[in-house]
Amino acid sequence: LNRFQLVFFTAVVAALILLAINLRRGAVLNRQLMAREAEVRSLAVIDPLTGIHNRRYFDERMRSLDGSHLPEGANLLIVDLDGFKTINDSHGHIVGDLMLREISHRIKQIAGAGTVLARIGGDEFGIVQSGSLDHALVIANSIVNTVRLPVVLPDHILSVGASIGVAALGKGPGAAATLFDEADRALYVAKAKGRNCVVVYQEAEEKRSAA
Repeated sequence: LNRFQLVFFTAVVAALILLAINLRRGAVLNRQLMAREAEVRSLAVIDPLTGIHNRRYFDERMRSLDGSHLPEGANLLIVDLDGFKTINDSHGHIVGDLMLREISHRIKQIAGAGTVLARIGGDEFGIVQSGSLDHALVIANSIVNTVRLPVVLPDHILSVGASIGVAALGKGPGAAATLFDEADRALYVAKAKGRNCVVVYQEAEEKRSAA
């Protein structure tokens, strides 16, 4: 190779190496951006205190029930903690937050991987469960029995209860739109019955109609 060819060849090799370095940096940066976007999307639907889904994610999943084909059926459980406000007011928000973390963990363990669990209010949780109403009631009663167990904290041993309203997804169009209201009404009945219990909307309506 003459001097001109050598210089040209060296410049081409240097340019290719620089291009490879830039491509590698670009790929790394792209992966970092994708990971960051995924993290941001995840944070947008996660409750920062309990680590479970938040109301935004819950509402999205509720909307998706309309028009969905679930041959095994679907049910909504609304769980409201009994006595939590008293604990929060008496012992402060730090203790209250510790209680919520522990209770949400218990509920998550019972609800299982096949359900949608979200914190939808200060001390209220929503569970969308695919399956039979009987299975939903097994979950609901297990939650009531487990939530009432004492929570051992560094300086306190405290207890709360759980009232749960359950509603089954109807078959007609727009059934998902009324599902939350139905479960909420059942929850109201559970509270009125003395708390720490489970009420199914359809059964409550039948009793009300017969009265």
